[in-house]
Amino acid sequence: MIIEDLSLETLADGRVARHATIVPDGGEPTLVRVVVPAGFAPPEPDDASGPLALSLLLAMRRGESLSLRGRVDPSLLARVDDIQAYYLACAPGRLRRVALQTEGALMADEPPAPSAAACFSRGVDSMYQAARLRGFDGPLDALLFVDRFEPRHDDAVRAREIEQAREAAAVLGLPLVVAEAPLRELADAEFDWEDAVGAGIAWVGHALSGGMGRLVIPSSDSVRSLGPMGAGPAIDPLFSSRRIAFEPGDVGETRMGKVAWVVRHQPGLLPYLKVCYAENREDNCGRCGKCLHTMACLRAAGALGQATGFPSELDLDLVAGEVHGLISVLIELSAVRDAAQEAGDTELVAALTATLRRSAQSRPPSTVVERPSFRNLHSQATRALLYAGVRTADVELARRPQHTEPGIGLVRVLDPRARRHVHGAGWIPVGQLTAELGAVTVEGAGEVALWILPDGRLATEAVAPTGASERRRRWRHVASPLAGEGGPRRAVRRALDLIALETLGPAARDPAMTPAGYLYADPAADRVALWVGDHRVTGDQYAASSAEEIGDAGYVNARRLGYLEAHAPLTGRLGIHATPVIPWASP
Repeated sequence: MIIEDLSLETLADGRVARHATIVPDGGEPTLVRVVVPAGFAPPEPDDASGPLALSLLLAMRRGESLSLRGRVDPSLLARVDDIQAYYLACAPGRLRRVALQTEGALMADEPPAPSAAACFSRGVDSMYQAARLRGFDGPLDALLFVDRFEPRHDDAVRAREIEQAREAAAVLGLPLVVAEAPLRELADAEFDWEDAVGAGIAWVGHALSGGMGRLVIPSSDSVRSLGPMGAGPAIDPLFSSRRIAFEPGDVGETRMGKVAWVVRHQPGLLPYLKVCYAENREDNCGRCGKCLHTMACLRAAGALGQATGFPSELDLDLVAGEVHGLISVLIELSAVRDAAQEAGDTELVAALTATLRRSAQSRPPSTVVERPSFRNLHSQATRALLYAGVRTADVELARRPQHTEPGIGLVRVLDPRARRHVHGAGWIPVGQLTAELGAVTVEGAGEVALWILPDGRLATEAVAPTGASERRRRWRHVASPLAGEGGPRRAVRRALDLIALETLGPAARDPAMTPAGYLYADPAADRVALWVGDHRVTGDQYAASSAEEIGDAGYVNARRLGYLEAHAPLTGRLGIHATPVIPWASP
């Protein structure tokens, strides 16, 4: 890969454009233009310090040596091996170490410019960093907005983005520096942009280093969730040169903590908060994962109504129905749930609990993508260690079906190892999925709280599992196949199963437990009944949509708990999925 045709151009409006052409081996050349305001561009037209970071990652992805037809700051050049080592650790087996050639060292004798800025996209991380008015090494003098980093935006939305960023900066009494850098076009074809964002910001920062000596890059993670990523404390400083230092942002607060800090100290910034890039718009859709996460933070902080760029109401069914593949997101969402619990927002707690359970105990399809990000790879490895390294090798958590719709699906699963049924709300436990019974709802919609006990059985305030009622009939139960269908083989199998399984007794919910969801008390056309029964010898619980199904399965004492919504958010298929023979329970 060759980086050539490095040059400077002063535009008619006084801004300065820095040009470079990227030529991959056997590929078509791509012209890149980074534009900065007058007074910020360093004077050397052959300065290749900026293109180095992103082109190095591209070359490592393609496995091509890199030739820079320009000069590079010597301190940056000395850290190229460290940069490659970091990237290789983030994506083992997916990147390759490459050779680098330059046309010498760029010796800048003048001291760094005294001005310091922080990147400012109006997202939670950059809003928090800007609101603090400083980085680790001192106060901020300006904020930096990079135009064209988001290729989905048309010209009208781009103009409004700049205008709103400038208004938000004015709330803090800081000027806004606007640069233009369409670097996503280079990165998106090869990898997830979040892996390249640090290198992309470094390119822009070096282009500004004639008038900016320090640039703070807000961190998207906290110390609780830090891991491999394209920008953060472990990689940002490596891109620094003698002219500009790249400083990582604060990592002491979770996203919830950052939102709460802005609410307390700079509430005037809340109307400008923008996290959504799912659509071509200047505000927030309120439906994508980033919007739902941020709105949950705002609601937990009691400030959703002040963030006028979002819808006024948070759809809790969408929150509960989300499946998150990234471990870091689960950690961040747990902090939101803690804040909601502290605020007494039981509806939000229930919705967040559902999405955390669903995400933590299933295999979300979002972890399997064509070009997984560094964080995706890390999450895959962590899940593999937890599921295969801690559990026995032959046990895997269920892969979540590709179907997705809002709601908290309630499923019945046959666990062959424990030899009993278990239930999951918003997630699929280990075992054979036998039915999706319907969807529970959140507090305020349904009236009957539903708990899933630690052993997988269901309970409400009025109905709890009764457990085995006729333990003394255990061996009569073993012999019963001899008198009917099944014969000696089923009798032997039933005996072995009954020896192995643990008899379940009565159980009640822990008062401190959070409900898995809520049932309706009354029937309706779009609802389906939820019944439970107990096996009189084993104590196993069986949930179904009718008392007849419970009796046909060999269970007794059928009780109706309430009514579910008649749809299947987890699988898209309402009702029975499989009817396996249950040797220890079938009549």
